[in-house]
Amino acid sequence: VLLDLVKRVIPHDRFFVSWIDSGMELLSTTQTVQREIERCTAQGIRFIPNHTILSPIDSWKLIGPPSFDNRWCCSVLRSVPQIIHHKENMGREDVKGLVFLGNRADEGSKRMKSSLVDDGAKHKSQVNANGIINWNSLEVFLYLMMNGVDYNPAYKQGYVRIGCLLCPRANTLGLSFAYKVNRDELEPYYNVVRDTYRDGFDSEEALDQYINTGDWRYRKGSNNTKYHADYREYMKDGVLHIQIKHPATSWETWIRTLGVIRSSAKSPEAPDTTRYILVRGGKEYSFEIRKDGDLLAISLPGDYGEDFTTLFRKVFQKALTCFGCRTCEVNCPHGHMHFVDGQPVLDDGCLHCGECHTNTHSCFAFDSWFKTDQVL
Repeated sequence: VLLDLVKRVIPHDRFFVSWIDSGMELLSTTQTVQREIERCTAQGIRFIPNHTILSPIDSWKLIGPPSFDNRWCCSVLRSVPQIIHHKENMGREDVKGLVFLGNRADEGSKRMKSSLVDDGAKHKSQVNANGIINWNSLEVFLYLMMNGVDYNPAYKQGYVRIGCLLCPRANTLGLSFAYKVNRDELEPYYNVVRDTYRDGFDSEEALDQYINTGDWRYRKGSNNTKYHADYREYMKDGVLHIQIKHPATSWETWIRTLGVIRSSAKSPEAPDTTRYILVRGGKEYSFEIRKDGDLLAISLPGDYGEDFTTLFRKVFQKALTCFGCRTCEVNCPHGHMHFVDGQPVLDDGCLHCGECHTNTHSCFAFDSWFKTDQVL
C-alpha cells in the first residue's frame, strides 16, 4: 500500500525501492518481492534488493536468541545492512535517508508511539516517513482490493503480520501457527534456543515446556543460558569499579568516541596501573586502568554525573563484546566510524556526539551476554 502511494505521488526517477533479504523470509515473501521487482523495472523505478551481512542462523548462535527486550535481529539482519548498502550506493558516509515505511500503529505498542515523520527514531542516519501509520487493517485491505495491488499470499494462509519466520515479539498463538506452517524452516532456530537454555533446566521435559510456552522470548541478559560476558561492576568508597576480561575490541578506540585523551601516566605506587585524563566538552575526567594479563580493572570517580558515567560504562561494555555488527557505524550521523575486519576504526574528525552509544545498555551482544547481577 505504501509503495503504491509513493508511486502515485513521487516521480519514478526520484526514488528507489530497497528490500533486504534477512535470510529469514517466508517463501511467499521472496516471491512477492520478485513480482514487484519486475513491475518496478517496467515502470522505470529502481528496485535494489540486498542481502544481510551475517547469516541468520550463525548470528543466532553468536549473539544468542533475540528476546522481547533485545530484538537485535531487526537491526543486525535488516536495517543496519540496508543502511550500509544505501551508503555504498550513494557513495557517501554521512548520507541521511528519507525512508517511506509501511508501519502502522495498530501493529504493536511500540509503533503506536510513532509519528507521521520520525527523525532518527531508530537510526540517526534515517528519517522515517510513516505514511500509513494511522491506517487500520480494514483500510489496508480495502485499498489493496479496490486498486488491484498485489499482496503477500501468506495473509490468505492466516498470517496477521508478515515479517521474519520467527519473531520474539510474536504472540504465543502466532508462534504456534508459524511452527505448524513452516516447521522445517523453523526447526534450526528452535534448536539454537534449546542449546542456549539446556544447561538451565533439570530435564528435557522442563526445557520443552519453557520453549513451547514461548517463555524464552522474555529473557534479560544471559541468566539461565550458556552465554557469558566477563564483566563486573560495583561501587566502593564513591568510586565506580569495572572489570572486563578478554576484550574483543580496543577500548582505546571506543574511549575516543567520548573525547580526547589529554594525558596518561603510570602510577608510581602501582606500575601496572595507568592514570588517564579525558577531555570532553571542555571538562576533564580522570580514570585509572590496571592491566593484569587479559584483565582490565577500571576505576572512575562516582561523582561525574549519570550522563558521562553511562557513556563511560558503554565504552568498556562495547570493548568487551563487540563482534562488528556495525550498528554503531550506522548510528554515527557524520560517517566517522567504520569497521575493518570486525574491529572499530574511528576517524580523527569524530565529534564525540555519543550517538554510537544509543543502544539501551551498550551493544546487542552485551545486552544478550551480561548477567543481571553483574551490572549496577
